[in-house]
Amino acid sequence: MTALLSLGLLAEPIKAPPETAALYALTPDHEGPLLVNFWASWCSPCAAELPLLAHLDDEVDDLRVVLVNIDHQRRRAEAMVRRLELDLPVIYDTDGELTRAFDPAALPSSWLLVEGEVRQVYEGVIEIEQVRRDVEAL
Repeated sequence: MTALLSLGLLAEPIKAPPETAALYALTPDHEGPLLVNFWASWCSPCAAELPLLAHLDDEVDDLRVVLVNIDHQRRRAEAMVRRLELDLPVIYDTDGELTRAFDPAALPSSWLLVEGEVRQVYEGVIEIEQVRRDVEAL
């Protein structure tokens, strides 16, 4: 999957990889858009972005944020989640299956998914207002 810069919603949605089913399984009662964020414990911009994502999850109606950690060992990532007191679903992608499927070009990177389709890709630290506008435009 080719990564795209955040310039508003994609003109044509892209089918998400089949591995997306694991993300939806974390939020079985949620029917709205998912914002899937790839991050690592050693990534300073990721650490700065995680609290913003938690705020976004709380504040934007119908949006659910799912975190995908790409560390090879869970210990540091779990410690960061505890330290930041994050109350978001987290997949620890220690085998790299989701990371290979989505192939993020940068960290952090986020994908806005709607019904199994990629509607937007955000590279780098997201701008909360841009995501808010994108979700409202769906």
